[in-house]
Amino acid sequence: MKIHKILVPVDGSAASFAAFQWACELAQTFGAQLHMVYMVHVRWENSGIGRMPISGSTEESDARKEGLRVIKEFSGHAPSDIQPIQLIAVGPPAEGIVHLAHSIGVDLIIMGNRGLGMVKGLAFGSVSSYVLKHANCPVLVTKEKIQKENPVC
Repeated sequence: MKIHKILVPVDGSAASFAAFQWACELAQTFGAQLHMVYMVHVRWENSGIGRMPISGSTEESDARKEGLRVIKEFSGHAPSDIQPIQLIAVGPPAEGIVHLAHSIGVDLIIMGNRGLGMVKGLAFGSVSSYVLKHANCPVLVTKEKIQKENPVC
């Protein structure tokens, strides 16, 4: 099996940074192209004149700026032989990740699991659960390292 393209969604969280580190390592191992995406979620509502964004253009602009900041910060931690392709996409995160992965033909999605917990996960679902279920390629869900204050040896 050969991995040519890897997609790693990032949101600035520790879990997405851990996924980014995994993605860099696997991109090096396989000589794969690494694509990073920051999803800007603009919510829409139906109005008398059609669908209108709930959030204003200022909110979207701020979200795009935050996305650029996160992508640049994460990219600064990439090994020198990895040049991530940096993407900002607008849309619902879960559906957007699946659509993007399909449209650019990635072989693997690597993403963090924020660990919402069972109750919140059942009530709200999760991006990683949706991507696992709907992606047309393998999905690796990572967890940020949990460090115990008093580890038992």
